[in-house]
Amino acid sequence: MTKYYTHQLVEKHKEIHQKIEGLRYPNESPVAFRGKILNLDERTTEQLSKDSRRYLTWEANGKKGVGICSDITGCNPKGTSVHFECYACDWFVPKLEYYDDYKAEQTHWKNVIDRTSKDPNRAAHFENAVRNASYLERIINICEKGIEKFKEEKLQKQVSHLLRPPEWE
Repeated sequence: MTKYYTHQLVEKHKEIHQKIEGLRYPNESPVAFRGKILNLDERTTEQLSKDSRRYLTWEANGKKGVGICSDITGCNPKGTSVHFECYACDWFVPKLEYYDDYKAEQTHWKNVIDRTSKDPNRAAHFENAVRNASYLERIINICEKGIEKFKEEKLQKQVSHLLRPPEWE
């Protein structure tokens, strides 16, 4: 029975975190795949493409550099008051190559939620886990929207190639 109440609490915390931060919706957020970045202004994309390794950030499932900080001037959090809270920041650009790692990380935090939800002495751990799971859910949604866009783009290229008249010499 307590699991029912815990689930409600998790959903409420998630709603609070998402609204407080004022983060973009997943379909409007930038995402990177194989060196190409979607939903980011041209100037920043150009700067990041010069040396994206310079802007790699964060860690998921034990792997480092799973995203890109699109704030090319340095860490200036937009979405959180804490430096280097990348998942909670609109500047964070997740890399689709690490989609499975984001999911594994979210599973880890959901397990922490389950372990700490019944222990009042671990309330801070519980809230931290809820926050991290919420942000990872957003990152996963961004990745899923990005995957859809890349598939659409690839399909459009294939269709336009097929519709192009043959070039005769």
